[in-house]
Amino acid sequence: MVNVLIVGDAFFNPEDLRQLFERKFPGKISVRTEFFSFPESEYPIDPDMAIPSGMLMEDPKKRGSYPDAGVREFYGNPFALSGKVRDTEVLVIHGAALPAAVIDGAEQLKAVIVLRGGPENIAIGSLRERGIRLLQTSGKNADGVAEFTLGALLDFERGFTYGNALLLQNRWWIKSLSGRQSRELRRKTFGFVGYGRIARSLRQLLTGFSARVLAYDPYVDAATMNADDVEPVTLKQLLRTADYVSLHARAKKGEPPMMGAEQFALMRPDAVLINSARGALLDYRALEEALEQKKIRGAVLDVLGDAPFSDYQPLIRRPDVLVTPHIAGHSRETVERGYAMAVDLLGDYLAIRKP
Repeated sequence: MVNVLIVGDAFFNPEDLRQLFERKFPGKISVRTEFFSFPESEYPIDPDMAIPSGMLMEDPKKRGSYPDAGVREFYGNPFALSGKVRDTEVLVIHGAALPAAVIDGAEQLKAVIVLRGGPENIAIGSLRERGIRLLQTSGKNADGVAEFTLGALLDFERGFTYGNALLLQNRWWIKSLSGRQSRELRRKTFGFVGYGRIARSLRQLLTGFSARVLAYDPYVDAATMNADDVEPVTLKQLLRTADYVSLHARAKKGEPPMMGAEQFALMRPDAVLINSARGALLDYRALEEALEQKKIRGAVLDVLGDAPFSDYQPLIRRPDVLVTPHIAGHSRETVERGYAMAVDLLGDYLAIRKP
């Protein structure tokens, strides 16, 4: 009998996953669950508050009261699982912290299934030292992020949110007199910086728009891109050509932002930048200057960097910028795919497990 602990929350409900596990693997596993609740669905942002570029599921002011645990992008007390993983062989975890101190006390732990793409909340080095397998549900949110990216861009171009906000203020917007002229997406050129699962899903959606798609990704071969009707190009070629530049790369720790003043200077003055990936990919001051100097036409952002919120307020208030609070990957289907992937990963583990 394999002892499994599922640590979830309102996003990934552990009881839902427990039922799937027990139906799929009857008599093979013993499942316990831990549920982390979040009483606040929203909270005020102080000007000096830093907004993390990754996952954020609670008020950052609370985060500041927790002790340092050597991990990032978690929720709740980072040592909340201390003593609860001691007899666990397989841990399924979403956003709770799994620091080295907790791993050291998990004497029977053999595998960790993480229900997110970037496991910043887990001390991966400690898992490696112990020979504990890390199994990830990578790509579960690809379709959700792709749909969000396309939807947010349509919102930016057509002004859905802005027009609705004026109506809520009892005001009627005559868009043609406001200087904001919409652009249609059909037959435009899109440039993807990074060509992973999200970019590939977005490419499929853009087929209906008869879009030309370019991509820069040194880790993906040209044959793979060509098979998807995507043109492999250099980053400079992409920036000089694309009507819409969409970021789908991961930020590398210790490296400067991928998009700064030099890159914005290469873009077309009527181009729009889209970032639904990670905030650290952008130099936000350089972006603001590029917009102010009309070097690019606009920006659609689902993520911010780690600076105080006041640093971003001038950018957020600009009429040529649309900013959302890191919601691109949140969908019912993302959750369901995460559950299905976790079931498959547990099945793979049980198949190769040595008694």
